[in-house]
Amino acid sequence: MDDLWNLPIKLLDISKSEDLYPNHIYEKPGRYQTMRSIVAKHFGTRPIKILEIGVFRAGLIKAMYNSELKITTYEGVDPYMGNESDPYTGAYWNDSNESNGVYLSSKAIFDKYSQPLHRKTSTEFHKTLPGHDKYDLIVVDGDHTYRQALWDMATWFYRIEKGGMMIVDDYANSDTPQVTKAVTDFIRLHRPNIKRMGYRSIEFLNRGKEIPTALTFVYFEPKDEIKRIEFVSEALSKNISLRLLRRVFKVLKPFLEKLP
Repeated sequence: MDDLWNLPIKLLDISKSEDLYPNHIYEKPGRYQTMRSIVAKHFGTRPIKILEIGVFRAGLIKAMYNSELKITTYEGVDPYMGNESDPYTGAYWNDSNESNGVYLSSKAIFDKYSQPLHRKTSTEFHKTLPGHDKYDLIVVDGDHTYRQALWDMATWFYRIEKGGMMIVDDYANSDTPQVTKAVTDFIRLHRPNIKRMGYRSIEFLNRGKEIPTALTFVYFEPKDEIKRIEFVSEALSKNISLRLLRRVFKVLKPFLEKLP
C-alpha cells in the first residue's frame, strides 16, 4: 500500500495470530498480543494471580492462557447489566437479554479454564473481598466514565502484590476521553506510590468506520512500601461532585508531590 494514500485499510493486513477485539476489524499490533507481551516481559516464569475488571466477551483470558504464563488464578468481574443505567446498553448490547447471552458465553470460557467470572460491578466485588486479598496483575477495563475509572485505579492499585502491576486500557482512545482524564488524575494523586510506569499503543479500526484510531495501555508498578491515599476512593464512592473533587485535588497536589 502507498504510505501516503493509505486508505482504505486492507483487511488482509490483519494479524491472524489471535482473535480481534469484538468491535474491531483491524488492529496493529494485536490488542491481546500486546497486553500479553507486557505481562510476559514483566513476570517471566513467576506464578501469577490475575484480576480482570471488564471482561466483555472473554478474549483476554484466552490470550493469556495461550502463552507460557504461569497463571494460578484468573478472576473476571463484569456486571453484564443491559439496563438503562448500563453505559454499554446500545453499544455492546440492546437489552438485558442480549447482555445475559454475552455473559453466558463468557462464563463458558471461564469455566473451560476452571476460573470464576463474577457478575458484579467492580465496586460490588471489592466489598466482598477480604482486606488482605491481593493480585499480581490487575487489568482495569471496566466502566469508562471518569468517576468509576478513577475509583477503579485508586482502589485496585492498593490490591497489587509486591512486584506486581496494574494495566489500564483505553488511554488516549478518542472514544473514551474520560478514561484519559482519569489516568492523568490518578498519576497526579498517586505518583508518590508509583515505582515505575510504562505504555504501549495500538492502532485499530472500529466496525462501521473508515479511518483507524489508536489507544494506549498504561501500566504501573507500585512501590514496595506504599502510603495509602484513602480519600480518593472514599470521596468517589460517596458521590461527591466532580467539580469539588477537582478543587480538592488541585489544593492537595503540591503536598502529594513532596511526599518521599
